[in-house]
Amino acid sequence: TPLEAAKRELKEEIGVTATDWMELKVLNTAGSVVKGQTTLFLARGLTIGIPEPEDDEDITKVLIPFEKAVEKVLTGEIDIAATIVGILLIDKLMQEKKL
Repeated sequence: TPLEAAKRELKEEIGVTATDWMELKVLNTAGSVVKGQTTLFLARGLTIGIPEPEDDEDITKVLIPFEKAVEKVLTGEIDIAATIVGILLIDKLMQEKKL
């Protein structure tokens, strides 16, 4: 399932596990003949552990305040579409006091 994949990737790539998962949005990643979807989740209740990346993965974990992430989206410093959507959805939910 998308949730199982998200849990696995979070643990492997940055060494984090979470006790609470909220599905935010299912994104269509292709708009024509090719079909693709990405499911965005908010992970909470985090425990920081040791990453277990695959041999071909070179990932650097950077911890920043959430407000700084929103700023980086708005200035174009963060330019990955799914990441942008996730950050802006969470920001809106926080503004609406739904998180």
